[in-house]
Amino acid sequence: MIRALIRTSTGLDVRDVPSPVVGAGMVRIETRCSLISPGSELGGWGALRERRPKAPHDVVFGYSATGVVAELGQGVSGLTVGDRVAAIGAGYACHATSIVVPANLVVALPAGVSFEDGSYAMLLATALFAVRRAGLHPGDRVLVAGLGILGNLTAQILRRIGCRVAGWDISATALDFAHRVRIEPVMDSSSPQCIDATRQWTRGEGLDVAIWAMNGSAEALWDKTVACMKVSPDGHPTGRIVVVGHGDFTFKTRPMTNIDVVQASRTGPGYHDPAWERGGDYPPVHVRWDTRRNLELCMEWLAEGAIDVWSLTSHRLELEGVSEGLSHAFADNSPIMGCVIVYPEGAAAC
Repeated sequence: MIRALIRTSTGLDVRDVPSPVVGAGMVRIETRCSLISPGSELGGWGALRERRPKAPHDVVFGYSATGVVAELGQGVSGLTVGDRVAAIGAGYACHATSIVVPANLVVALPAGVSFEDGSYAMLLATALFAVRRAGLHPGDRVLVAGLGILGNLTAQILRRIGCRVAGWDISATALDFAHRVRIEPVMDSSSPQCIDATRQWTRGEGLDVAIWAMNGSAEALWDKTVACMKVSPDGHPTGRIVVVGHGDFTFKTRPMTNIDVVQASRTGPGYHDPAWERGGDYPPVHVRWDTRRNLELCMEWLAEGAIDVWSLTSHRLELEGVSEGLSHAFADNSPIMGCVIVYPEGAAAC
């Protein structure tokens, strides 16, 4: 048996569950840290505060963790028992003392990258894939709308590759965390002045790309974003909007635009392909940046100090104290962004 965090109909609970089996192409990892993603995993902190966590209930959940390799399944190469690794995957890299993950969703942690920082792997790779989908170039002006964990990481990656970045959010907490990692300028998108301020930031030329890293209704966001995009000589707004997550809006054909709208909701090619996840490969000449390579690049950037995830971690909790710790945070109205669960050595043997 192992200990795991369970999402129930009334909140979170820690229970004993059967240990997953190590099959061919799989890796068993003794967990050291895992990251709770408040939006996609819990339906938002507000829902958790009201004891309405995201369905389904009574399940082990999670998708981003770090730890030490404990066992290798048949056919796994490139890893050794005892290696420090980051692992991703819904249904695999769960909030549990021991996890079993497909080999291609496991990458080495570079020297100097802590278990805590590496636990951001899934969201980092998701942000990187969104940036790739945007088709950007150094110097492009990009708006990130939604500065939660995913939007914040997206903005940091954009800055790393040489883009000029501005951010929008309606949350004072999200804007504060953006300031902490030196994302500038950031604006309250509920203010009518955000459009003029954004166009002024672009020197009147308009945005090349906007990336929406948010959930919920985006009807008003569509109109505001279009008003900030660059405009072609024939008077049509142009550029690209990349939708990350589940922003809902009506695609409007009046007034006419030449804006490309694309969605990015994965970590790269390979994710959810069982054959690839368990050791298959796509030839790099055809698929240069699959999920594994995206993960490896993100870990390299963490090692270089190019991306700051430490400043995004607002809470560090032990597995057995997650529910109580979050309850205290709600009671104190303390800002919540990243919540890292810390597992002591030997916890996998419970």
